[in-house]
Amino acid sequence: MAECLIRAKAKHKHVYVTEHAQALQSARERFRDPEHRKRYRQRGPAVETVFAFLRSALGYVRWLLRGRQGVASEASLFKTAYQVRKLHALWATM
Repeated sequence: MAECLIRAKAKHKHVYVTEHAQALQSARERFRDPEHRKRYRQRGPAVETVFAFLRSALGYVRWLLRGRQGVASEASLFKTAYQVRKLHALWATM
């Protein structure tokens, strides 16, 4: 019992419920539905294609900027580069 407690002489363990407990429970309930799991698995190839392009064509392996705003700015640049690549490929076939 003592190995579960923070203090060796403590008599009770405190359990805290995070602020995201309701959202987590809702997600668990959605994933009980086989149809939802099937749709969720189909997302993988679409997302992995983008990340594969970023790694192979652009040499991207990690975020260069820190902080929420920096990462969002960097992600915006990558999204734009990916879309420009798609447009260029389309225009090249015309």
